[in-house]
Amino acid sequence: TLTDKHGNKSNVQARYTFVYEKRDGKWLIINHHSSAMPEVDTRAAVAKAK
Repeated sequence: TLTDKHGNKSNVQARYTFVYEKRDGKWLIINHHSSAMPEVDTRAAVAKAK
């Protein structure tokens, strides 16, 4: 869920990457990245380019 600066929430498809590290017996997220899904179907774009 994405929350904008006005508090409005919307569901957004995205890709997420989390990096975990075990410290003192506990798994912690030490890095996170997220990015919105591409709007273009890249498979179709590649097929057209061929």
